[in-house]
Amino acid sequence: MSTMRVPCPAPPGHTAIRALASPRNELEVDFRTGDVVNLTTGKRLSIAPLAGAALEILEAGGEANWLRAHASQGGGAHDPTGEKQS
Repeated sequence: MSTMRVPCPAPPGHTAIRALASPRNELEVDFRTGDVVNLTTGKRLSIAPLAGAALEILEAGGEANWLRAHASQGGGAHDPTGEKQS
């Protein structure tokens, strides 16, 4: 298991997450399934899972990494005719 701290906007269910945790509690969040576990108290909660680009950005380690990965895969700028630009 890896730990990653990523600042992000409040996810759906954030009010319930705040009620689940107290300062210095350690939480484990599975953004694919929406499972939240307070590792300090053992309490559990389910929230809406992330999907699409939001999940891809999180898994890439942030927006900058996601953009770099997509640019290196040919996801660069396009002109109106659909031709890729270098």
